[in-house]
Amino acid sequence: MFLAGSSELTRGWMDKLESLLTQLFPEIQRKQNETENQKHYWAWFESPRLPYHIAQLHPSANQIRILLRLEPSKFPLLLDETPSGRGYQDTYRSMLVVDSEDRLSHAVILISLSYVQDLELRISISK
Repeated sequence: MFLAGSSELTRGWMDKLESLLTQLFPEIQRKQNETENQKHYWAWFESPRLPYHIAQLHPSANQIRILLRLEPSKFPLLLDETPSGRGYQDTYRSMLVVDSEDRLSHAVILISLSYVQDLELRISISK
């Protein structure tokens, strides 16, 4: 999967992140728009169990910004508030910056927490 602005390094991190997540949740898939002759700058994780993206991935040459639905105040040492541009703050309240392979474990934990939280919310709403 090629994304404009990404590098071999960050594409490798996204592959590893997807592999680790699918070990925990086999239904999770990484997707991106597949229109020809257009540059795409972000990808996302999705699940058939939710009607929206679990997380958005914005790779660059040396880092991946991962936008999540978690409240940043719950994990202040790991998460930043999402920059206010493009209306992302309404949907994705927090952002994790992965700038080393060591941070992938944080990403797996936080994406998993966000996913489980959304599944629990969906179950409680449907009752």
